Amino acid sequence: MSSYNVKNVNVSELLTLPKEGMRILDSVDSDLLVVKNGIVHNLLSNVGGKVLTTNTSSVLGIEWQDRSVGGESIFSARINSTTINNSTSQLTNWTTTDPSYGSVNFNNSSGSFTVPSNGKYSISTIINYSVGGAILSQLGVGVNPGFSIVRTSPVVSTLISGPIPLLNVNIILVLSLRTILAAGQVVISGDVQLLSGDVIGIRYVPDGFNTTLTLGGDFTPGVIWSISKLS
Repeated sequence: MSSYNVKNVNVSELLTLPKEGMRILDSVDSDLLVVKNGIVHNLLSNVGGKVLTTNTSSVLGIEWQDRSVGGESIFSARINSTTINNSTSQLTNWTTTDPSYGSVNFNNSSGSFTVPSNGKYSISTIINYSVGGAILSQLGVGVNPGFSIVRTSPVVSTLISGPIPLLNVNIILVLSLRTILAAGQVVISGDVQLLSGDVIGIRYVPDGFNTTLTLGGDFTPGVIWSISKLS
């Protein structure tokens, strides 16, 4: 496929030049002229940080799409500080101002990301937590609080999860203790296959742990979450 930089060229003149599939970039107006079935089409200018991406469903086979489509980072959001209690809940009220950045597919208030297109996605989150005071209760065997990246729609399923760090000590006649660390970090990262319309969120899963946690506090931001489309 050939491409040329041109300035002021009349479309009638172009018809005598291009061959099928030739793309011509107008360096003056940043318009993309594409030849398809012998007709010169004017593809709209690149505005709003869009990227030129192949799209087989498009008449021209290419189009300007949001940064969220085409193998680039979609969003990076943060929660500076919040508290969570002993109920399973989705993390909400995110911030996407600088240095973070948002997306039309991410709802800051609900904390839900709607997948824009089928593909492979990389998901990563860092969660800094602390307990406000002394931990007054132990965890029973099999109780493992943590956080999960969850597909909440159309079918609920856990995509990736990470446990809160535990201290599990059993020294005969000295100490028997099983509880979370008073402060720590949970890191969750992985690549998943998603479908257009899937809705993704981060959930706290206490699993029977009944102590309030602070996300952030002395460790700000409390949570950082980012998603990129791989292919």
